[in-house]
Amino acid sequence: MEEIPKILLKSLGKQYTLKKSVSISGQTPFISNHQTKMIIRPANSGIRFICANNKLKSTIEVNCKNTTSANGESTTLIGNKKTTVKTVEHLLSALSGLGINACEIELIGSNQVPVPDTSSEIFTNKLIIYKI
Repeated sequence: MEEIPKILLKSLGKQYTLKKSVSISGQTPFISNHQTKMIIRPANSGIRFICANNKLKSTIEVNCKNTTSANGESTTLIGNKKTTVKTVEHLLSALSGLGINACEIELIGSNQVPVPDTSSEIFTNKLIIYKI
């Protein structure tokens, strides 16, 4: 396996975050003809989602305790008592593969991560292209 170049990551001890923000827009798989904008920002620790379309603008902390599969749908969702975020699996795979374990992910337009190519490739390529 090829090592990730050090230029791509900003070390915070054992936490690795982005050097700058990245924006990705695309189709949401469970809402027909709908686009969601996603902004991935640097953070000090952990991975959290912010749903900008929610009235409460609630934050969801990502950890194994609050991750579950959706009922019968081919997706993974995470949530708390206020809201859920759907289709997180491809994004989380890209972040994990790049060693990024600290970032804030804002979703504008829906509570679904956009899945423009139905894989984690676009997320991985975008993060690398922007030299994050």
